[in-house]
Amino acid sequence: MNEKTEFRCPGSYSEGIPAEVLEKTGCHFPQAHTDMTALARLSQEMKKQKNESVCRLPFCLTVEAEAMGADIKLDDMKNGPRVKEYVFSQIEEIENIPQINFYQGRIKAVLDAAAHLSSQTETVALNIEGPFTILSSLIDPKILYKAIRKKSDSVLRGLEIIEENIAAYALQGLERGVKILSYADPVGAIDIIGPQMYKEHSGRVTYNILNKLTVSPHNAAVHLCGKASGALEKAGFCLSSRQEYDDSITYFEALCRMIDDKQRTPIIGHSCFRRIAWQKRAPKIWTIQLNDQPPSIQ
Repeated sequence: MNEKTEFRCPGSYSEGIPAEVLEKTGCHFPQAHTDMTALARLSQEMKKQKNESVCRLPFCLTVEAEAMGADIKLDDMKNGPRVKEYVFSQIEEIENIPQINFYQGRIKAVLDAAAHLSSQTETVALNIEGPFTILSSLIDPKILYKAIRKKSDSVLRGLEIIEENIAAYALQGLERGVKILSYADPVGAIDIIGPQMYKEHSGRVTYNILNKLTVSPHNAAVHLCGKASGALEKAGFCLSSRQEYDDSITYFEALCRMIDDKQRTPIIGHSCFRRIAWQKRAPKIWTIQLNDQPPSIQ
């Protein structure tokens, strides 16, 4: 049976670093977000603390945005990395979003940590943020939504640059041994921006990114946030099908078996990777099949 229930988000999307993990590893803020060695040690300790089988990176939602010019504040352990102030005040300025330089800054530290963990035979999951989550760190959403309603060409060009950057970042992660790309766009959720804006912008960019990541097989999988996969299917970008597995294995173990199939790069959805990767029983996994063409925009 392919029946499924509506996905319900379990809560906060941000990973964060528990204070006890910082204390145990001797890693301090803000180096915990900027230093490759600290990132790797913290990831391994969080894996151990949660009794998981995967090392996750990074521990915030701002790495990609910062690499695209966002002004990120790193001086508060309680709140973690966050926007200090918007770097763009007019919608036309988002056409100037730069191509990411993967050899400097925090994004380099994250990728280096992924490579280091992979070299130690750890299974690494890299969190990837979607277009609207990134834009929300670059420009006031009020300005963005007003421009979208007016169908500004600048929005289309800015999203095109972000799409290229996100796909490039994900591919950089795969080159460094990442096995799971965990993708979400909480700010671009369909229940926040509305069905039409989702279909024209957020969903369309996500669909394009997924196409770029799966056009060639990788020894990895893309795991979509349940809200993202549900919205994609509802808007007509994809279909889903339920996969049966022995319920004596964990969700993560079942996912790893799919990764071993080098003939394709599977897309998994309709569940929360943070919530159920560690669970003892995995009665179902949902695979996502992208439609050959995105839905028409009316």
